Amino acid sequence: MRFFLRVSTRDIKSLYVSFENSFITDEARLPYGYNTVVGYLAKHDPDQLRTLRDPVNDTSRDGFWCKARTKRKGYRVIKVQAPPALVARGITELNAYPNSVLAERLVA
Repeated sequence: MRFFLRVSTRDIKSLYVSFENSFITDEARLPYGYNTVVGYLAKHDPDQLRTLRDPVNDTSRDGFWCKARTKRKGYRVIKVQAPPALVARGITELNAYPNSVLAERLVA
């Protein structure tokens, strides 16, 4: 199932601030060794995150790849509560992947 979120440019700018703040500081809701795609980018490569026009939709391919890779390696994909910036837009859960899988995909 594909999910595309339509937001205005103003909302996207506020998402950048929310992503960088929420995903980095809300690591308590993530299992040890796991992160979300956007959370990993916010922590390890915030410049790349800032170049994305729509972080949620622009990282969806990365999420699909990470999900398949995680399952292929025999790890679990874990559902975690979305940060307030996304809950306000109707997204309540995100997939969290092992950091090793995220690093494979997102570190250039």
